[in-house]
Amino acid sequence: MKINQFNYTPNGNFDFVDSDGKDVTGEVTLHFITGEKLNNFHHKFIKIPKELWGFREVYLTDSNGERVLFDEQLMQIYFTNNTKEKIEYVLFKKNIMCFGIFENNRVKEKLQTLDKKLSFEKEFLCVKLSNELEMPYFFEIRTKTKKNVVDFQKKDNYTYLLDLTSIDVDEIESIFLNDYKFQKQNYYCIYSNEEINDYIEYESPCLNTNGQIETFLNEPIIGQIGNNHFSIDQDFLLNDSFIEKYRSQKDQSFDIFSFINNKIVQLNYNLTLSIEKYPSCYIFKDTLIIRGFRRFTGDVTKIVSTAKGLPVNLKDVSDKCLKFIFPRNISTVQIIKSTNKLRGPFSEIESNVSDNIVNISFDDIFDDLGRVNGTKYMHLFANISFEGEKISKFYRLTLSNDSEINNQVLFDSKMSLEGGIGKYHQYIQVFKNEHSELLFLKGPLHNLVKATFGFSAQALDIVRQKDTYKITFQIKTSISNDYEVQFVRLINRNVLSPKENDFIIKTVSKENGLLIFESVIDLKHEYVPFYWDVFIVVGNDKLSLPVQLDKLSKNIKNLIDVDVFEKEIRTLQNTILYPYVTAGGSLAFTFRNVESYENTANFQKEIKANKIYNMFKKHFDRKNIWIVFEKNSFGAHDNAFHFFKYMYENEKHTNTYYVIRKDSPEYKNLSNMQDKVLDYMSLKYFIYMFAARVFISSDTKFHAYNLQRRDSLLAKSMMTKKNVFLQHGMNGIKKVPVFHKKRGLLDLIIAPSDFERENINIKKWGYDDSEVVSTGYARWDSYTDKTSELPYHQIFMMPTWRKSMEGMTKEQFINTEFYREYQSFLKSPELKKVLTENNTRLAFFLHPYFKNYVELFDIDESFTDKYGYLDVDMGEEIMKSSMMVSDYSSVVWDMLYLEKPVIFYQFDQEDYLKSEGAYLNYEKDLFGDVVFNSKQVVDTIIKYVESGFVEETQYAQLRTKYMNFHDHHNSERIYRAILSKKKLLGIENRWTLSRRIARKLWKIKKKLFHYGSASK
Repeated sequence: MKINQFNYTPNGNFDFVDSDGKDVTGEVTLHFITGEKLNNFHHKFIKIPKELWGFREVYLTDSNGERVLFDEQLMQIYFTNNTKEKIEYVLFKKNIMCFGIFENNRVKEKLQTLDKKLSFEKEFLCVKLSNELEMPYFFEIRTKTKKNVVDFQKKDNYTYLLDLTSIDVDEIESIFLNDYKFQKQNYYCIYSNEEINDYIEYESPCLNTNGQIETFLNEPIIGQIGNNHFSIDQDFLLNDSFIEKYRSQKDQSFDIFSFINNKIVQLNYNLTLSIEKYPSCYIFKDTLIIRGFRRFTGDVTKIVSTAKGLPVNLKDVSDKCLKFIFPRNISTVQIIKSTNKLRGPFSEIESNVSDNIVNISFDDIFDDLGRVNGTKYMHLFANISFEGEKISKFYRLTLSNDSEINNQVLFDSKMSLEGGIGKYHQYIQVFKNEHSELLFLKGPLHNLVKATFGFSAQALDIVRQKDTYKITFQIKTSISNDYEVQFVRLINRNVLSPKENDFIIKTVSKENGLLIFESVIDLKHEYVPFYWDVFIVVGNDKLSLPVQLDKLSKNIKNLIDVDVFEKEIRTLQNTILYPYVTAGGSLAFTFRNVESYENTANFQKEIKANKIYNMFKKHFDRKNIWIVFEKNSFGAHDNAFHFFKYMYENEKHTNTYYVIRKDSPEYKNLSNMQDKVLDYMSLKYFIYMFAARVFISSDTKFHAYNLQRRDSLLAKSMMTKKNVFLQHGMNGIKKVPVFHKKRGLLDLIIAPSDFERENINIKKWGYDDSEVVSTGYARWDSYTDKTSELPYHQIFMMPTWRKSMEGMTKEQFINTEFYREYQSFLKSPELKKVLTENNTRLAFFLHPYFKNYVELFDIDESFTDKYGYLDVDMGEEIMKSSMMVSDYSSVVWDMLYLEKPVIFYQFDQEDYLKSEGAYLNYEKDLFGDVVFNSKQVVDTIIKYVESGFVEETQYAQLRTKYMNFHDHHNSERIYRAILSKKKLLGIENRWTLSRRIARKLWKIKKKLFHYGSASK
């Protein structure tokens, strides 16, 4: 690493930039000769503590421990920083950095005389002394308003070049040399303008037509534009590149200075240049003015609400570009858009100007919008100055009243954005709202249709007729005569490959712009799991417009909101179809396989349990029942199991129960805690589920019952109960909107670390500070390194399920990129060779949703072991493994916790980010090697095999960023967190006499039946 730029931060801390322009402050360590080290990993500043004041020499190393080099230009500059409390300096010598920090409150002595000579040399003020100075010393320039300790370069032993950056030469009153001695500072005045003559005669220089300075002065001349300085010599040329280099936000004068009679004098100059050659300049009182960019760089949110409307016309609107026609010729302009509605941040749109026309191209402006589903209204603003105006003003763009363009014309010129398919295909168009304000409207086609045409569709009635649903619809529009309803369309909610089923319609009535029609939804079409949204397709001979069914009559809501057994259609293929009301209030259908437990016997059991609970409600409510469970009530190895185990063994809450299916391979893990186990779908299970005060789980609450049910008796009861979310894995690698607060499923979040709590659970999911507690994960209490328990090295491989594969046949699955990539990897001869030669095996684990496809993978058992869901204890295998290969699974965080290397195998990264999204930046935030094909995976595995599976330093350093709990007390912290949130969760834990007796009896029962004596 080579440092080629050093900066002081506003607070006087150190900042380093490498030769690529990257801020590397958070990657370097300062090493002192005394052996001390100083760093601030992952931050953009390094603060020097007070105890290190005084002269110090240090060398720097990068994150790999390699020595940092310094650019030669750095070795020529003395960097200085001055505050009321201290003066600082930094200088670089080959591979050594020197710095000093000195208190600024010692006795000062001002000496009036010093043998020196002053001049301008290029853009610097040159000070030549008669004797050599010994560090530390500083140069202080005083202006009318402040004192400035300036950076300088040492030209030779007697000559110093002072950097005048940010100083107006015309305001310099005096210059001092501050020479630090032992316990005092000597101030030498080397320049003062107090004795300057009122009148100095000289012949004015001339800025000629070629942009050159003509002068008869013998003294050097320095130029100034704003706070920037430059040398004026025979090579000086005022041209476009020079002007662009020194242009800033504001208009600035072009000034020149020289030394006359040992005084700094601003020179008047003559102008013979043709101003027409310099569109970025104008003349004011014989002075050349460099016109500023006049760009707005402050907080736009403070002025958008008060910005006045500026009427413009639109010209040549197409899906490629558009032209704004302004009322006058333009001097400078910024076109600015909001992100969504009037919320910030705001961003500038590139444009080019010709007279009063601003051209905007759609290309590359909205490059990432097509990836994100959803509607955005982006308002347009102009920070503009017209010809003759010296400042710019901020306006809200509106469409002129005399414009012949309306929203239907703009809709025809919409631009298609890359990255979406079917209902998720995104478009963008210019749009005029009810206030004539101009916006960019971005979203899926049906949302653009709704905004542009004003269609409104409603479902009036739904009737189940054997194996079909007859639905009555109503659509209302002011332009209904121009369009007709073509058909009803169901669209599957698959982001990458949404399927569509169309159904014919039958008109019932049509009058006064109101059309009522019917359609029959049947099972003759091809369906895939899970969710299907309902659309009405309206159109004519030229186009078809989708209108989402987003309104339901009160009658249809009541019809749908009955128990699912009354409205579902089952097939001979053991699948099920039924309607439901979405969280947004629209009509949709669910299609899925029937679960084994969805039968009449269990349905009747549920009804009976509800009656028993209501009959003995006071008794059950006094129990204060807590229910714990894991994914689909099928597991006993994750955070919920380890928390329950802690509660049981430490007798923390008598009425804590664990729900699990009897056919689970992990049912045996609870064999010594059976008195607190609720067998899934048993009568006792149903009663206690109705009676539960709180659910404590590693997945959402409906994993204790049925993920697809929201309308049964128990489902409705569960919606009213609080949920402590222990989580399944750390978050960041993919977005999980189902966990967001607005979904209303979770009440108390147990975070694995402070990083996730602050950056994801609160900032991204939207929970309040009081609703998230960081404790660490319960399962980490059991984690230790067990690699030595295997007679070989094990590589743990676990790919993630893709939603795009839902409902695929086996024939379709083997044609996916997923299957081809993993099959290529598993059959790699090079992989087999390196693993067998190095006593290493691959453990290939498949997500539970892969259960129908496990046998399709051709496994070479000589070096690979294949496991389905819960075939073995995953936590145990993680502890025994030396490395992990995965793609987007949260299980990789466990390997980071155990200080083991990770490979991210992301052959479909672009598609995955499109369909799922991520909270972390994949380019810089992942804690392992990222590879994109099977060959790269094999090559990276070979690298780690040859290194002995040692975690690389750059990834190990991220552990302190992401994780802050490394003890075995996580379950205890979780229990204390739950008790501290009793009011939030609606629980209480008072030790009444009856509870004390019940707890005593339970302890006796545990001893008699040997419960808990050998739990896992």
